[in-house]
Amino acid sequence: MRNERYENLKRLHEAKGSLAYLLAVFGDVLAKREGYRDSGLDGMDAIHFYLIHKFHWLPKDVRAMSAQDIRF
Repeated sequence: MRNERYENLKRLHEAKGSLAYLLAVFGDVLAKREGYRDSGLDGMDAIHFYLIHKFHWLPKDVRAMSAQDIRF
């Protein structure tokens, strides 16, 4: 019973890590597409910058968003 719990816990954290990784990679792709690389923006910073400029949201609101909300 204990081993099954730990295996489930391991899979859960691996899935969360994979989602975080894919979001950061998407940020790199977004930075390249939007020309942010020259500004040194990549990963989550590029995603935040994009959302701020695209939707005119305040930086504090964008930074407060969860990764799950950003993926949505």
